[in-house]
Amino acid sequence: MYLSTHKKKVKDKTYISYSLRTSYRDAKGKVRHKHIANLPKCTDEEIKALRLALTFKGKLEELGSIEDILITNESSFGGTYVLYQIAKKLGIEKVLGSSKNGKLALWQIIARILGRGSRLSAKRMMSKYSADHILDLEEVDKNALYKNLDWLEENQEAIEEKLWELRGGKKIDLYLYDVTSSYLEGSCNELAAYGYNRDKKKGKEQIVVGLLTDDEGFPVAARVFEGNTSDNKTIQKQIEILRDQFGCKNVTLVGDRGMLKTPQIDALPKGFSYITGIGKPTIKKLEKEGIFQYSLFDKEVHEISHDNIRYIMRKNPVIAEESAEWRRGRIASIVKLVEEKNKHLIDKPRASIGAAVKAVEKLVDKYKLKKIITFSNQNRFIRTSINEEELELASKYDGCYCLKTDLPEDVANKEKIHKRYKQLTQVESAFREMKGDILNIRPLYLRKAERTKGHVVVVMLGYMILHKINNLWSSVKETMEESLDALTNLCVLKVESKESSILKLPTPNEECKNLLNLAKIKWPKFIIGGAIV
Repeated sequence: MYLSTHKKKVKDKTYISYSLRTSYRDAKGKVRHKHIANLPKCTDEEIKALRLALTFKGKLEELGSIEDILITNESSFGGTYVLYQIAKKLGIEKVLGSSKNGKLALWQIIARILGRGSRLSAKRMMSKYSADHILDLEEVDKNALYKNLDWLEENQEAIEEKLWELRGGKKIDLYLYDVTSSYLEGSCNELAAYGYNRDKKKGKEQIVVGLLTDDEGFPVAARVFEGNTSDNKTIQKQIEILRDQFGCKNVTLVGDRGMLKTPQIDALPKGFSYITGIGKPTIKKLEKEGIFQYSLFDKEVHEISHDNIRYIMRKNPVIAEESAEWRRGRIASIVKLVEEKNKHLIDKPRASIGAAVKAVEKLVDKYKLKKIITFSNQNRFIRTSINEEELELASKYDGCYCLKTDLPEDVANKEKIHKRYKQLTQVESAFREMKGDILNIRPLYLRKAERTKGHVVVVMLGYMILHKINNLWSSVKETMEESLDALTNLCVLKVESKESSILKLPTPNEECKNLLNLAKIKWPKFIIGGAIV
């Protein structure tokens, strides 16, 4: 015997009613259901009481008084359950598989999002975050998680291919690509090397990570390179992934000007097109050669063609003003330093004029304003002057940028080319998430190259989940961290009487209900015999 809930929607209002039913098997062994009675006037409290009574049917005496019931807060459930359900929706759970390695890999992803710690931390989290109930995983030795990174690295291509297919891989014709670096605290990582450090951490070795995404910024593939690998040297690997691994024949690859240089463009296989940017020195050179005019840099997008290359030009007035403000601020800093040094020289007659001049020169070099600001030293007094002609020349190209592509106009007009290049910001957004507070690719705590690559796979798959949740929860005011924290507060409740016990899940509060509804996740009520119901 059980309670059945019925919902009926009339216009904009939903009516809920309850009935008492029973189930039985007929002569052929098929399960049948029989209506016993309607319960039209029961209050919510009465319905809850009936549910509790039916749960303990045949042993109501065990419920005893309310004082005899012990309710214990067990492991955190909500955060793990929601991330698991999103992984199912994306196909990640299916692609990783039901083997122990597949389950451990999924746990590493969830633990990365919720805990952002080492493998030892992920091991300790297993019993605290319901890995046993949700993933059917008992706590393992940390070495099992390290070996699982080896498994991820070995199966990375197969995982990427299956997820690519689930995303409709053959329909994707535009791919965005960018690289970032992640610095290391130690020097034992096999891929560690000194290179251009985007984290501004001087004296730190690093690794380089290349991320290939579709036009929506959804990850397709991630690769790890040695820390001294230049951006353009990583492009060939992406071509091999698209051509050999995914079997792509007609592709547009979008990368910034440091990525797709002439040698890389010339090496693109047949069917591959490109969209990239060119730097200001090249812009000035092309203008000097008369290929295009400065007047084409305008608020609107303009285009010219030369030698089968299309150039798309625009001047962003907001960036132009920001650049001008940046330059004014730097000039003001230099002038202020000169004033301070002059005052010091007056107050301290024995102070070294050479040291003062050297300090000013150092700041001018740092801000790359040598042609704009000139200074002289007369009678222990530093004088500055602004070269207005050089200042005007330096300001001329503020906010100007130029793209180039070999895509025919009948495939993509200038507005579409411009829009596609701007989509590169989605890869930058992905890097911010992967290096941000939730996933935080650092710290690595790893030495072997294979395990470092496996770790990046964990972070990439974790970003896929966050990318999906960001879209689902776009209307939520709270941050992602706050929302996940709210869900992790939903814990398994162990309800015990004198002779029996059940595992029950709490009723979510309004905030958590909203998060679950937006993600279209049905919240369970009990854990019975290892099954979540």
